[in-house]
Amino acid sequence: MKLDADPGLLLKGTPPRATKWLFHREELSVERLELEETPVIAVTAPAGFGKTSVLSQWRREWLARGAVVAWLNLDEADDPLRFSEGLAIAMNLGSGRRAFNRISRHSALADGEIDRLTEWLGEVANLGVHTILVLDEAERLPDATARQSFAYLLSNLPGNLQVVIASRAPVNLPVTEMVGRGRLRRITTESLRFTLPETIALLHSRFGAHLDRDACAKLHELSEGWPLGLQLAIASVERSPNTRGMLELVSAKTGDIRHYFVESLLAHLPGPQQDFLVRVAIADRIHPELCAALTGSPGARAMLDELRNSTPILAEGVDSEWLTMHSLAREFLLERFEQLPAQERARVHLAASEWLAARQMYAEAARHALRAGHEEAAWSLAEQGLFDLFEAGQGAAVIEWVDRLPPAAVADRPKLLLCAGYARAMSRRYAQAEPYARRVLELPRAEPQDRALAKLMLSAAAFYADQIDHA
Repeated sequence: MKLDADPGLLLKGTPPRATKWLFHREELSVERLELEETPVIAVTAPAGFGKTSVLSQWRREWLARGAVVAWLNLDEADDPLRFSEGLAIAMNLGSGRRAFNRISRHSALADGEIDRLTEWLGEVANLGVHTILVLDEAERLPDATARQSFAYLLSNLPGNLQVVIASRAPVNLPVTEMVGRGRLRRITTESLRFTLPETIALLHSRFGAHLDRDACAKLHELSEGWPLGLQLAIASVERSPNTRGMLELVSAKTGDIRHYFVESLLAHLPGPQQDFLVRVAIADRIHPELCAALTGSPGARAMLDELRNSTPILAEGVDSEWLTMHSLAREFLLERFEQLPAQERARVHLAASEWLAARQMYAEAARHALRAGHEEAAWSLAEQGLFDLFEAGQGAAVIEWVDRLPPAAVADRPKLLLCAGYARAMSRRYAQAEPYARRVLELPRAEPQDRALAKLMLSAAAFYADQIDHA
């Protein structure tokens, strides 16, 4: 497996870069919480409670102690195969070694997920140093992967490995046994809320004597110790010419206080910056050149840099130009995007599709083409990209994509049929894979390599059905 084989996996294995918004919370330090001896640490809280910030703080503390720290963001496409590949890439990046390269993807039809995880665990044990694996957004992991691969990983940790799991909701783990054996430590919402002394320290670190203790206490009360709310409030205060007036405005606001903190931040941004954020919010991951395409602005890179430095809603990875937007802010901005005229929404999605397709990010390009109303272009992009997606180990994403396509769009495209069949075969659903392979053999436009793969799929299906002679 080459490190550059799948840019998506590389981005998933890249930890976020520490920014000025990262406030060191002594009460949540590794030493104060006595986390060193706990094999599994579960950090569970809703969006905006600073889970990723706390994980970033712990990462810095562990690195300062000489530990190896690997980071992996999880998502819905992480079937068992992609999960094991993600672990290998994350540990390559975290350890600075390529010893995990040989834990490569076996044949698409092989039953090797547990074998790959076992090999990965063995390589971690061979590192011989304290090692931490951080798994962020674990609630997005597919159930099948959580039940099989994730459970196996947590049940077989070598002595030098700790796993930190961050999620919005509790993850389906064998918690009863783990808690009973003292192998699991939970960090919940109440632990992550800022205390009043922390709020005062945070605000004084940013404003000094310009914000008195009464104003600090007021912001703490309004935010209810919600970490992202405090950061958004700070950004609003910095841009407001009248601090006291801003506080009175917030205090008079009723309804969803989280929604309002995002709204109050945007209200203090210049109009061009608001328009910029509304349009770039459609991208799962943000790149300066992509922003230029979406907004039509030659100054997109400079504006992105300014917003990254002046607001807490954008985060970048270590040694990467790609950024992500905080989920709550993105949800709010996407609501704004849907209020744009239909013609403008289509233009932005089409620009995203063309930019991504030019960089061979076909699956994402196809999604934007579909939202732009260009269905035929979307099916063609999907045909180009889904086989690459499958070869990158994203079988679950392939099945999800193909199942969303109209049957007519799949029936006459050999590579889409092969994607659908192989993804099911990889999930051991060989009987479901067989009709796709037979359809490929019926198509005059199928190329010789397409037919060869279809026959290989039929052979494997027969083998696993104990029809050896037919295989």
